[in-house]
Amino acid sequence: MCEITNRVIKLRKYMAKKDVDAVIIFSEDAHQSEYVSEYWKGREYISGFSGSAGVALVTRDKAFVWTDGRYFLQASNQLEETPFEMMKLATDGCPTLEEWLNENLCVGAKISFDGRTISKSNFDNLKNKLKDINPIFMIGEDLLDVIWRERPNPIFNKLRILPDDITGESANSKIDRVIKDIEKVGATGYFISSLDDIAWLLNLRGSDVDMNQVFMSYAYISNVFKYIWLSEQALSEEVVEYIKRTGFEIKCYENINYDLENICEHKIYLDNSKVNVLQYNILNQKNDIVVGSSIIAPLKAKKNATEVDRMRDVHIRDGVAMVRFLSWLYNHMNEQAKSLDDEFLESKYPRYEKIDEADIADILWYFRSQGDKILSPSFDTIAGYGANGAIVHYKPEKEIAMPIEKDNLLLIDSGAQYEDGTTDITRTIAIGELTREQKENYTLVLKAHIAFSIAKFLYPTFSSKIDMLARNVMWQEGKDYKHGTGHGVGFALNVHEDPPTTRESSNTVLEKGYIMSNEPGYYVENNYGIRIENLVCVVDYKSTNDGVFYQFENLTMCPIDKRPIVIEMLDKEEIQWLNDYHKQVYTKLSPLISNVEREWLKKATKAI
Repeated sequence: MCEITNRVIKLRKYMAKKDVDAVIIFSEDAHQSEYVSEYWKGREYISGFSGSAGVALVTRDKAFVWTDGRYFLQASNQLEETPFEMMKLATDGCPTLEEWLNENLCVGAKISFDGRTISKSNFDNLKNKLKDINPIFMIGEDLLDVIWRERPNPIFNKLRILPDDITGESANSKIDRVIKDIEKVGATGYFISSLDDIAWLLNLRGSDVDMNQVFMSYAYISNVFKYIWLSEQALSEEVVEYIKRTGFEIKCYENINYDLENICEHKIYLDNSKVNVLQYNILNQKNDIVVGSSIIAPLKAKKNATEVDRMRDVHIRDGVAMVRFLSWLYNHMNEQAKSLDDEFLESKYPRYEKIDEADIADILWYFRSQGDKILSPSFDTIAGYGANGAIVHYKPEKEIAMPIEKDNLLLIDSGAQYEDGTTDITRTIAIGELTREQKENYTLVLKAHIAFSIAKFLYPTFSSKIDMLARNVMWQEGKDYKHGTGHGVGFALNVHEDPPTTRESSNTVLEKGYIMSNEPGYYVENNYGIRIENLVCVVDYKSTNDGVFYQFENLTMCPIDKRPIVIEMLDKEEIQWLNDYHKQVYTKLSPLISNVEREWLKKATKAI
C-alpha cells in the first residue's frame, strides 16, 4: 500500500468519527499566498501532487485533485497509483469542484475544511454555488492535523531591513500614502494579511517561505492605530527599533485572532480575496466591513525609478551567471569545445560525462551563487529535457531526472532572489540536431516573444491586448499555449505579483513602472516544450496629441539560442530586434566574464 493511500484511509476514519461527508484541502496558507511554507502544504501531503495550484477533495469513497493546464501532465504523473483522480479545470466534460459536490452530495451534507486556507471571497463563491444542497460547513478545524503526525512547524526567520537607497521610498512615506487611500475608500482602518503587501509597506524582508522574501505577519493601519503581528523569533533589536520608528506597535503573531476580536473601528477596509474567512468573520462581529481590492498592490506594482535601476543592475548580474552557465553547458555537451577552467565543476561533472535535469538545476544555481547579493532561487528551477519540457511547471527530481541526450530541446526556466531584486528567465536550448517541426515551432514562439517586446501602446491599454499580440502569432498557425503570456514580478519579493498579468481575459491597465514577464510557449505532449521568457518594464515611448504612449524595456540580458531559428520565417523587423537585443547583451555582459565565456558569448550574439 502506498503512503498516500494510507493517509487517505486514516483521514476517512477520522471523517467517519466526526460525521463528515467531504473534506476539501486547499493550497493556500492563512494569508492566501501562492507559495507556502511546508507547514501549509496539506494538499501535497494528502495527495502527493506538488504543483503550486490545485485543490483536493476526499469523500467517504472518492478522492480528486483539480488543477489547471500548467499542471495536467505533472498531476497525471504524481497521482498515478494513488486514490486520487485528476480533474482538469476549464476543460469540457470535466466537472468543477462545485459541480461534482452538487451532483454527488446529499442536501445538508457536512463539508469540512481549514477556514484559514480559503479567502472570504472564495468561501462566498463556494457557498453560493452549493446553495442547492445547502451543506453544513465545518471550517473551524483542520482535520489533517490529526493524521499528519510529522507536520513541520511554522517557520519564523529573522527579518532584515531594506534601506531607502534600495527601495527608493521610506516606509513612513508609504504609510502616509496608504492612509490617504484608506480615507478615499471611506474607511477608518485597513486590515492587511497579504505577506508581500506588508513587506513592501514597511521595507522589511524575510525568508519564512522558501524562495520568497516575505515573512509571516499581519498588519492593521489607521489614523489612530498601527499594529503589526510578528513572531518574537523573527525580531532583532535593530528591527524592533526600526518598526517603532514607523509608528507601528508590535503584537504577537500567534495571538492574531484574539486581538482581532478587540478591534473596534467604524469601518474596516480589507481585500476579501486575501483575508481568510475565519478572520473576516471575527472582524465582522463588531465592525462594518468595506470590501475592495488591495490598496497596496497597485502601489507596489508601479516600481519607482530606484527600483527599476536596481532591477536593471540585478539582471546584468543574473545575465552573467546565465552566460557562464550556458557557456559551460555548451562546452560540456560539445566534444570539440575547450573545457572551462573550473576545478569545482570539472571534478563534480567531468566533461563528456552525462548530466541530467537535476544536475542542470544544481549547476545553474552554482553559477548564480557566485554572484553579488544573491539569496536564493526565486522558484524551483524548471529544467525539462525532451518530453519533460512539455510539463509547464516541471521540477526535476534526482531519482527520476532524465539524462540530457542529443537531438532534442532543453527548457530551462529559472530565477533568483537578490537583496535588491528578483529575476525570472526561460531559455530553450537546442541539444544536438532538431527536426524541422521543432525549429518551426521554436521560431513561432520567438516571433510571439518579439511581437510582445516591440509593442507600442496608448495609455490606458488592457494587458489582454498585449497577450493577443503574442498569442495571435501562434493562433495563425492553429497553435496555442495553456498559460498566460506574462505575470507581474515583485521587487526583491514574490516572483509572481498582482495586479500585472497578461492573459486573454485580463482587465489590468498597464502602468508605467510595471515589471512583468514576456513568456509565450508551445508544448507537444510526450515530446518537447518551448518557452522564451524575458522580464520587461513598462516605460515611456512618446506623447502626442493623441495621448501618452508606452513601450517595453527588456531587463533580462541573456542570449536567445539562434540555432533552432528558421531564419526565413522572420521578417526584417524581427531580425533587427533580435540582432539589436543580442548586441545589447554582448555590450553589457562581455566586460564581466572570462575570455572563454566571452568567446562563446560573441558567437551566441552574432548577428543573423
